[in-house]
Amino acid sequence: MLKNEYIFFYSSQDLSAPCRQVSPDALHVLTRQACCLRTLNLSGCKVLTDDLLKPVLSANARFLRTVDLSECHHLTAGCLQVASVQCKQLQRLILSDCHWVTR
Repeated sequence: MLKNEYIFFYSSQDLSAPCRQVSPDALHVLTRQACCLRTLNLSGCKVLTDDLLKPVLSANARFLRTVDLSECHHLTAGCLQVASVQCKQLQRLILSDCHWVTR
């Protein structure tokens, strides 16, 4: 059981998580459970890494239209490969305050 974890599905297609409270275990559950997301908001997730994000992106690649990864400081540009290659419907990718993104 995941204690003190809050992942909000506004519908079966939209997910927003107050990520300052989300653990790696909760993200593993997300990978197994969510497979038709259109919106994924993981902004501020301090534990999010490429290894945790890539399976979520891959599992939802056919449907994702909006992904918010702002303030996710442990990601690298490598995770964007999955988003750019597999997520054909992606319209918005929010990367504000991501130290790993160069301009």
